[in-house]
Amino acid sequence: SSFVFHDLVQERTMGNTRHKKRQQRLQRAASEVAPGTALDVAIVAVTVESLPGIATLHKQVLKIDYGMSFYRQGVGCGNVARVAVWEQQVVGCIYVHIAAGNMHVKSLMTCLPRHKIGERLL
Repeated sequence: SSFVFHDLVQERTMGNTRHKKRQQRLQRAASEVAPGTALDVAIVAVTVESLPGIATLHKQVLKIDYGMSFYRQGVGCGNVARVAVWEQQVVGCIYVHIAAGNMHVKSLMTCLPRHKIGERLL
């Protein structure tokens, strides 16, 4: 059983290392674009494949894990949940709840501030 635990720790550590390297590359690429300059992000619907990126974004930016049930609410919801993708990574997302004709933003964030991603999501 200690081998299984060691394998899990090693797998998680390698995953965290890959994630950190990916984030560093993303930050480096974004730093080459002047603040205030819009990045050429794709605004797309939330898919099952984008859920891990959305969860990571929430943990990274807000330091909160809402749980996969929250993130899954956006799958197949059209314009009430959208994801910003740049360099094949989730860099922003918005979750909106519409009730009684009013729109309530439940979550709006980006990991690359000052590049008009939030503006595009809105």
